Amino acid sequence: MRMDEVMPDLANAMDIDGPAPKSNKPQGTQGTQSPQDARSKNKRRELERQKDNQLRPGKSVKLPTDQGKEADFKITRDMGDEVEIENPEGQNDPTQPNKLVYNKQDLKKGMRVDRNENN
Repeated sequence: MRMDEVMPDLANAMDIDGPAPKSNKPQGTQGTQSPQDARSKNKRRELERQKDNQLRPGKSVKLPTDQGKEADFKITRDMGDEVEIENPEGQNDPTQPNKLVYNKQDLKKGMRVDRNENN
């Protein structure tokens, strides 16, 4: 008695009859990357890393305000994809909240990284 007669599904899964014929489909090519592209990608990664470091509790981040100026906002809490920042005007103006919660990706879009900052 042959194996494929007893358990045909197992025989197909084990490929008892031999290897499957090879496909003549193209496998694709891997594109090359110029050194300039690699440097550009590394620079973007470094900027993202610096922004991530600035979004840690206890650090301050400069963000644009509605008056067109920049203000320092202190990071008070990290909550995964969101961060809680302290509103500097919250203590002075009772109509404004003391703390605000923002999505990290949204904050990164408005952030500016200081080049001379050593983290």
